[in-house]
Amino acid sequence: MAVNPYNDARRRANKKWDAENTCQFTVMVPKFYKDLVKAHCAETGESMNRMFRRLLDVELNLTEQSQS
Repeated sequence: MAVNPYNDARRRANKKWDAENTCQFTVMVPKFYKDLVKAHCAETGESMNRMFRRLLDVELNLTEQSQS
């Protein structure tokens, strides 16, 4: 099976961009939080990642303009 070079190039470019522009961190919370968060996200149609980013934006008083 031939490998599609565009897909491989795009994957490498995405990985490079992610490494330069994002970070991951772990937060430890009681186990029941996971079910609560998942249920809330399912209800609102928002991803868990987006919900946490929105909450951090609010808590840290960030706006779209201040992030550039």
